[in-house]
Amino acid sequence: MLNHIKGSLALANEREKFLLLVLFVVNLAGAILEAGGVGLVYVFLKAVLEPETLGGLELFQKLHGWMAIEERHVFFAVMTLFVMAVFLVRIAIQFVGTWMTLWMRKKLQTRVAGVLFSGYMRVPYVRHLSSKSSQLMNNVTANAGAAVAQCTMGLVEIGSSVILAAVFVVTLLAVKPIETLVAVIVIAALAIIYWHVMHERLVLWGRRMMRANEGVYAAVGETAAAIKTIKVNGVEKAFEERFGALVEEQMSLTIKNGLAQQTPRLILESVIVVGVFGTMFSVFVVGETVQSIIPTMALFGIAALRMAPAFVRIIAALQLYRNSTPCLEAILPDYREFETEHRKSLDDGKPPPTRRLALERSITLENVVFRYAGTDSPALNGVDIEISSGHLVGFAGSSGSGKSTTVDVLLGLLEPAGGRVLIDGEPRMPAGKPGQAGFFAYVPQEPLILDDTIRSNVAFGMKPESIDDDKVYDALKGAALYDKVIGLPGRLNSTMGERGNAFSGGERQRLGIARALYLDAPVIILDEPTASLDATTEHEVTEAIQKLRGSKTIVVIAHRLSSIFHCDTIYFFEDGKVAGQGSFNELTSDLPAFRKMVEHLRCGDAVAVQ
Repeated sequence: MLNHIKGSLALANEREKFLLLVLFVVNLAGAILEAGGVGLVYVFLKAVLEPETLGGLELFQKLHGWMAIEERHVFFAVMTLFVMAVFLVRIAIQFVGTWMTLWMRKKLQTRVAGVLFSGYMRVPYVRHLSSKSSQLMNNVTANAGAAVAQCTMGLVEIGSSVILAAVFVVTLLAVKPIETLVAVIVIAALAIIYWHVMHERLVLWGRRMMRANEGVYAAVGETAAAIKTIKVNGVEKAFEERFGALVEEQMSLTIKNGLAQQTPRLILESVIVVGVFGTMFSVFVVGETVQSIIPTMALFGIAALRMAPAFVRIIAALQLYRNSTPCLEAILPDYREFETEHRKSLDDGKPPPTRRLALERSITLENVVFRYAGTDSPALNGVDIEISSGHLVGFAGSSGSGKSTTVDVLLGLLEPAGGRVLIDGEPRMPAGKPGQAGFFAYVPQEPLILDDTIRSNVAFGMKPESIDDDKVYDALKGAALYDKVIGLPGRLNSTMGERGNAFSGGERQRLGIARALYLDAPVIILDEPTASLDATTEHEVTEAIQKLRGSKTIVVIAHRLSSIFHCDTIYFFEDGKVAGQGSFNELTSDLPAFRKMVEHLRCGDAVAVQ
């Protein structure tokens, strides 16, 4: 439990911890005023019911003498206003405390979610290869929200509720010590028994809810991505049943948690009812007058109305805390790692490296070795490559031969276990560092299309006010998309639809090329640039690539002849090594494995044309 408390506080920075302390003090002041108001009502009613002696209360007698008010009714009127003022001040403080709680939760959750989101974008690419997107989504959204609201903010709620209940208990002990002590013992015993029964279940339910949330994220994302295949194969029912089972699990756990939160209130209300009416019964049995118990019953009645919610809040907050500890455990290691890195980046005081704007000579891979975690054989085993500035270079080979891994190493997404990558003779900087941003432009096989305007899709990741429309049009021309866009009613303001559904597969591929051209990076990496294009469009894109020769350095990962036929140099991969290099004609003549691949590609292209 102590580790969880430390973890909950670790989500807050120093300033936020100070604000949490201020919030605690505000809640404490409200608790003292609330309990004081209850005690004030008791003594006020006692004085009103015994006006001649002012209830025998020395405090009221001194106040009456100090105020020098002869008429008792005027004195009671003034005291009525005073009691009312105490309650109004308490309400005002309670409002401030509620506002501060909500404001603090907003600030804290926004920052924690932001640290996680930013951190996940900046972690090494290889880490994403073993991570589930649904888990990352759940951490940034539901888990971060639960950890902040129920754990970090929950500590303040628990602390202030405990103090409020304690102040009420002290107030009641001063008036009826024996009855209050009995009530506290009974309530404490019930709370301990209830907590012993429930606390492990709450943690289990929290873990199950976290897994169910991740499952729902995954189910919705996978269904949206595969909707065409699902409909064609007629397997909607299977996906509906999977989603329904996950939502049913969510709702079942929600019901269990809801009942668990309501049960303490019902138990406590039962204890209060038995206590109040039991007290009345005992008074009547011993023969005391009704008038003699009115102040006491008023005290217990008001205290019950105020104290009961405090006890319920304590138990409910503890339940939510335990239920949310799996969420805290899920995000805390990543949060601590990302927050530490964030502070280091702010404190090191070093100016960012100068961005590379051009490739002067070449990019060289020297004896590069890379092995994926959990695999026996290396994906790359002594790869040597030289990419000269302004050249068009092709990577060819069968699936799994090492082409894509080499590109990931080249981009800095994967760090080689051996060898090195040099840019103009200097060690390459890892991807994501300021000095390398914009040096490479990468066009994947299936570019991600935003549900946004064509302008925003071409100028990917740019702020709207910084986008140059002329540059966007130039990029579209280079990707053979200009005529398509200029013919749309909204032109650059036209939306592409979710995942680019308003455009064909070939048009989406060309938009990825336009995105690379807008970035104006000196090196462009094309992953199967013509794989999804028809013959006419393939020719247009190939021509566009050819026009960039000399002004851009281009690396093409290709399985089609048109993509590699005109390359200055082709590197042919086999089993994580470069089996041969040279022009298309040289490799066809000298390398049997490449010649065999070319024959297969020619057959495939012929079938595609037919």
